Amino acid sequence: RRTRPGFTFALRIGNSDEVLRQVLDHETDVGVMGRPTSDPRLICRRIRQESWSANTVVIALTGWGQDEDRRKTGEAGFNAHVVKPVTLPMLEKLWLE
Repeated sequence: RRTRPGFTFALRIGNSDEVLRQVLDHETDVGVMGRPTSDPRLICRRIRQESWSANTVVIALTGWGQDEDRRKTGEAGFNAHVVKPVTLPMLEKLWLE
């Protein structure tokens, strides 16, 4: 769990089904999805249906980086689309913005 003034969050990283379960169970503020076991866009849309998710940061961690890929994740409600490889400082910058 990391904190900054006025903001506390838990980071959940895993396959899309794990992230969905963890985010819904814990009202997590940050979720990073990689290794899709379900369509990550559907998972993100499901998270966005929750009233508390307005402040949740959902990051797509992917091997696909074309404009079309980025457009689709944006439409699904992801806050960021990150092409692998990624470092923890890169992710931290995204969720602290």
